[in-house]
Amino acid sequence: MKTINLTDLKNYNCALIEEYLEMHPAVLYEIIIPWEQHESPGTDHLSCMFQYINAAYAGQLLSLSSLSFGYNVPSPCQCTPFRFEIELPVANQLPQTLLTITEAYFTHEDAMVEFSVQAAQYYDDAFNGITHSNTWGLLLMADKMLPNIW
Repeated sequence: MKTINLTDLKNYNCALIEEYLEMHPAVLYEIIIPWEQHESPGTDHLSCMFQYINAAYAGQLLSLSSLSFGYNVPSPCQCTPFRFEIELPVANQLPQTLLTITEAYFTHEDAMVEFSVQAAQYYDDAFNGITHSNTWGLLLMADKMLPNIW
């Protein structure tokens, strides 16, 4: 299994991600999205909620082109990274997906806003039965945080 921490790809474009994947060929990948650190880990419920929603959407994007898919649901008290395991028939769809997620998390503020809007829509659609979700654990954790916000 090849581990890819998105932090390592933050200055890559799609061509560089493709080159990186060609240099490290694999069928099984572990994709790591770091937890965004705040001054008081685990106490900023709104930020935590959005981190779970964004991670759920990122995981959903990763799952769409994978043969098998798994993920962890980190504790908001520990601030450990989000981890996704995917098995791909071929890595050809992975570069664009990784670029979309990486740009949203690290490089473009406009991309993060757009990604967060899409993630919020995914959250709503999943709970309303419009979208089939592969990341219910992350969505439920985000939903658990709502009573602490309002």
